[in-house]
Amino acid sequence: SKVYGEEFTDFEYRVDGVDDDYPVTITSVTLASNGSAQNAGVGSYPIVPSNAIGAGLENYQLEYVNGTLTVTPRAIQVTADD
Repeated sequence: SKVYGEEFTDFEYRVDGVDDDYPVTITSVTLASNGSAQNAGVGSYPIVPSNAIGAGLENYQLEYVNGTLTVTPRAIQVTADD
């Protein structure tokens, strides 16, 4: 998740279902979300994975599963002047 007004760049991914006898090494995955922009409004946005690059991928049928990026409200303080 991120707070409104911040840019989000800490995308992560995991790989499930790899057979130990047929290893795979993924060196990069494209992860994109409209919620990552600094001006993205409060709400939930899909994180869309694509374009996995690595060794051993030809042995597998890749299934990309979206994640969710949640943008939370930024806290502000309103103070009365003296």
